[in-house]
Amino acid sequence: MGEPWDENNPAATSQVTFEIQPLGPDVKLTVTHSDLEAGSKIQTDIINGWPAVLSNLKTLLETGTPLGGDIWG
Repeated sequence: MGEPWDENNPAATSQVTFEIQPLGPDVKLTVTHSDLEAGSKIQTDIINGWPAVLSNLKTLLETGTPLGGDIWG
């Protein structure tokens, strides 16, 4: 992740991996976000952001409607 102009700046880039594993009629989604600079603002933002994104995705898939309100805090 990061902006195109930051591609050569290791402190400004990271990697996200999505793994989808079938579990009968369901699936398990594993999100791994790596290569984050420890203690950085982006690490804090990501730690706080993924739960909201994944919760919204789960609600959308289960109900057909995304979460209402300001989940992005």
